[in-house]
Amino acid sequence: MGPDSVVNCFHIKVATRSPPDRAPFSPEVGAHLLKATRSQDLDAAFETVFSEYLSLKIDSLERSIKRKEEKWGMEFPIFKRRLAEDDLPGEADSYRVEQDFWEWEEAETLKAHYQEVQAEWT
Repeated sequence: MGPDSVVNCFHIKVATRSPPDRAPFSPEVGAHLLKATRSQDLDAAFETVFSEYLSLKIDSLERSIKRKEEKWGMEFPIFKRRLAEDDLPGEADSYRVEQDFWEWEEAETLKAHYQEVQAEWT
């Protein structure tokens, strides 16, 4: 199947997809999804890509969180409490500590968000 037939196949699938309120992908995006996933079905291709994207995001955030836990020797809730109590080793009010806090909090928040989306998706 050549690139033109993939695009033509995509047009047929878009025209018959349901529910009708979903916005179709452009032919180019559809062709890339089908090619990347080696699928014949656009919905299945999207599900594969989206599921893998969520898993990769969660894994990346977990690695980031793990690095902060190893660096500080504690989990985020303890770090957050000790920061508020000014009970961290070294200079707790330093720029480095504050930056770690914001990065760590963002990673924790995004991880929870992506896990929620993943749970709703599966």
